[in-house]
Amino acid sequence: EFVFRLNFTADNSPQKIGKLKLYKLPRLQYIYTKDLINTEKRFYPINYRNYESNDFYETDYVLELKPGHKFIEIPENVDLKYKGHHFQMQYIPQGDSKLKIVLKAKVDFATITPEEYPAFKNFVKKALEATDALVGYK
Repeated sequence: EFVFRLNFTADNSPQKIGKLKLYKLPRLQYIYTKDLINTEKRFYPINYRNYESNDFYETDYVLELKPGHKFIEIPENVDLKYKGHHFQMQYIPQGDSKLKIVLKAKVDFATITPEEYPAFKNFVKKALEATDALVGYK
């Protein structure tokens, strides 16, 4: 097992809607990518082992706002399954100004057939949308 810890302060300009500020999580790992689902239809199988070498990912984010700020908009938890693939993002408020986000993904190395591709593509698309979610704070 390997544990990697990273602490940083993001002083980048958040997106704004009125007084609401929006923050997008940095992507520290790429479990699924758009390249994997970039075609409408597949004519040959996807040998998933060619795309992936890890079978499990877990990333914990802890967002802490400066004093006087609080989280206003938090995305809903996500729990997706496709065959042996399982993707989860869980948002756990820890007070008004602290938010823990747990991302877990179990990857299945089984081959994806052309017939299975549309359902797999839908699964990956939803997982990518989840990783692009924004949190709102004031």
